[in-house]
Amino acid sequence: MTETTGREKARKELEKLRKEIRYHDWKYYALSDPDVSDAEYDQLLRRLQELESSHPDLVSDDSPTRRIGDVLSSGFATVKHSLPMLSLDNAFGFDELKEWEERVRGFLDDEGEKPIEYMIQPKIDGVAVELVYEEGRFVRGLTRGDGVRGDDVTANLRTVRSIPLTLYPGGGPVPRVLELRGEVYVEKEAFLELNRDRIDRGEEPFANPRNMTAGALKQLDPKMAAARPLEFTVHGRGTVSDQDFRLEQEFIRVVRSWGLRPVPFSEVRRGLDGVMQAIERLQSLRDTLAYEADGVVVKLDDVAKQRRVGSRSRSPRWAIAYKFPARQATTRLTAVQVQVGRTGVLTPVAELEPVELAGVTIRSATLHNFDEVARLGIRIGDAVLIERAGDVIPKVVKTVSSRRTGNEVEIVPPEVCPACGTAVRRVEEEEVYLRCTNPGCVAQLQGRLRHFASRSALDIEGLGHKLIEQLVNSQLVRDIPDLFRLSLEPLRELERMGTKSAQNVLDGVERSKHPSLGRFVHALGIRHVGSHVAEVVAQRFGTLQALREAEIESLEEVHEVGPVVAREVHAFFRDPRSSRLVDDLLELGVAPVETTVAFPDGPGDRSLEGKTFVFTGTLAGLTRSDATRLVKARGGKVTGSVSARTSYVVTGESTGSKLDKARELEVPVLTEEGFLDLLGLEGDARG
Repeated sequence: MTETTGREKARKELEKLRKEIRYHDWKYYALSDPDVSDAEYDQLLRRLQELESSHPDLVSDDSPTRRIGDVLSSGFATVKHSLPMLSLDNAFGFDELKEWEERVRGFLDDEGEKPIEYMIQPKIDGVAVELVYEEGRFVRGLTRGDGVRGDDVTANLRTVRSIPLTLYPGGGPVPRVLELRGEVYVEKEAFLELNRDRIDRGEEPFANPRNMTAGALKQLDPKMAAARPLEFTVHGRGTVSDQDFRLEQEFIRVVRSWGLRPVPFSEVRRGLDGVMQAIERLQSLRDTLAYEADGVVVKLDDVAKQRRVGSRSRSPRWAIAYKFPARQATTRLTAVQVQVGRTGVLTPVAELEPVELAGVTIRSATLHNFDEVARLGIRIGDAVLIERAGDVIPKVVKTVSSRRTGNEVEIVPPEVCPACGTAVRRVEEEEVYLRCTNPGCVAQLQGRLRHFASRSALDIEGLGHKLIEQLVNSQLVRDIPDLFRLSLEPLRELERMGTKSAQNVLDGVERSKHPSLGRFVHALGIRHVGSHVAEVVAQRFGTLQALREAEIESLEEVHEVGPVVAREVHAFFRDPRSSRLVDDLLELGVAPVETTVAFPDGPGDRSLEGKTFVFTGTLAGLTRSDATRLVKARGGKVTGSVSARTSYVVTGESTGSKLDKARELEVPVLTEEGFLDLLGLEGDARG
């Protein structure tokens, strides 16, 4: 092949790749409707980079490799960044990481083979923003935009509680001008809770935490952004006046002292072997992290070396993102099963050809509702794009219609409930869900029991899905109160039970009889009332009796309780069947604890801002979930492992290795009583 022919072939492939990548960028960023998985997109971009590297004379200024960040949205003023917000190049294995280090060493030619020190940080899958502080006050917040100019979303960012409006000069004077770069994101637990509440309200769930975050920042009404559980963490900086940093680790330390949250798990490692150890550790922890992380950022710790290595127009040479395996994959839909939830909602679930996704074999994914099936235009036999982003069950996000063979079968919504045979319908005119309206439906009963016994409700140990199914099918439990009528003899006769397992279940039921009022209200499964709203209502009324007697007007006066929620709560406690359910539970010894502790939801009590807690052992007077909420409500954070950054370790009975680690690192240790004293609460307080 002649040089001219080879160049012409490369030019045609480049044009084709650029056109294809621009199309996928438009589908993903502008329409939030991707056609390909992240892994497939990365392959296209990498091939384009390879060709442009081989033929630099064919590189165009409008190439996707020269473009930074997201498409600008309409409706916001755009502001120029004082320094460009660059993107990071990606590495997908040790060999590529090693090649990157060799390029770095080329700019540090006096370093020889001496190991380089790197700052390692999880790459949180959120939305990149810049915060501008002047004289210590937050004055402007920008999205990345096109890297040169970003959308001014100051009003929305001011609603994020982890963004201080005024910096605290704990690490010395605050710079006159300080530009911080970081990620706005939503923690996985908060995302799942928000989606559960949306589904209970008959609303569409969000696709994934990142899409929800991006949508929140693009809201023109800041109240809409304030309703989302957004978080912020710092990973870099733009212009900083009056102050310079020798090392990245110095910057991370001082950021925390100013009242901001640096990226968790930030640490310095020496050499690539140390870097890979940190990457492997973070990858093993990926599913246990509170947030979605799609990789690890590796950057030179020495700021002077960063300057020597420099940047390209699109990305810094001194940093790279090591990407985890993709959480999207393409497979084939083989069948659809319909599940019935506790409120009678029918949810179609796709059965899939098994596919590996982030180290897990995926065989099913949610389709949410039959309106979503119609919107996707999905059929049995279709190739589909699936995504796993914080959901217990992955979701189908796209039909790949270009791969159809003509043998696909249309998915028809059912006319009757698959569990009890009752006709299904939309209860409200604009509702997207089909519902079974039979209150005696066994599938609904099983769903109500699972919810009642769940960790965020009465937290009944040993009462899992399989056992609940057996209890309903054997008719030992025909309604929720029957849980408290169970006895040892019939229970131990169930499959895979035995005396010891049966007794453990009975003990778990007995221990659940004294929940906080908020947990009890949440366990009742009142429509539109998630765990957070249940706590808010419990704080306001204090006792179950006061709540049962509350009128709609007094319910509407409660912060975060609107007319719809107020009507549902009022109607529930006046419905004869629901009222009988509550009376039966009380007669059987269930006694919700009166609310004597308020979990602040406003900015008033932030006494634990910047503090990190670890709980170990069994607490006597508080559940782990209640203790966690007490910390979070006061601006603190709870993690699962002890490190030098831990502020306090709180111990109960039967502590493990966490206590030993705390002593080794000289982290302050509190008893449960000491923990409550720190919070200014009585020793027997529960909420």
